[in-house]
Amino acid sequence: MRVKTACILFALGLGGCAHGPAGDVAQASYDLCPGTSLTAAEANLGKAGYKLAPAPATPGTLETGWNEFETRQGDATGTSSLRVKVQGAEGGVRFSIWAADGAGEVRWDTLTPEQVKDDVARALLNRIRKDVCGAGSSPEFLTAG
Repeated sequence: MRVKTACILFALGLGGCAHGPAGDVAQASYDLCPGTSLTAAEANLGKAGYKLAPAPATPGTLETGWNEFETRQGDATGTSSLRVKVQGAEGGVRFSIWAADGAGEVRWDTLTPEQVKDDVARALLNRIRKDVCGAGSSPEFLTAG
C-alpha cells in the first residue's frame, strides 16, 4: 500500500516533507499488531486514555477521536491533534495515524528512513504503536538505525 504524506511533518516539528514510495520503507510493518483483535485494540486504546470516536460506518474498523500529543519544533514544544484509525487485518490489526490539515485529514505516520531517525517522531510513533498493540508489543519497534 502506498500512501503519500503531506508536509504536515514539518508543521509538527517532525522533519520535512515526505512523498511517495520512500515513506513506505518505515511504514511497511510497524503498523501491524499481530495477534491483536479489534476488540483488544479498542480496549488497549481506552486503557491508554484515548478518546474513542462513535462507531464508524465501516465494519471491522475503529477510530479514536482527536487526541492531543506533545510535539516539538526546534526548541519550542506544543501540542498537535492526531487520531488513530484501526482495521482488522490477517492475523491481527493494522493502524494508521492521521493529522488535520486545512482540507481535512492527512496520513501522518508514513516517514522516510531519515525521519525515523528523529527522536521525537520515533518516540511518538513507538508510543502510539504500543498504545494500539498493547503492553506486550515492543515499544522500540522503530529504531534510529
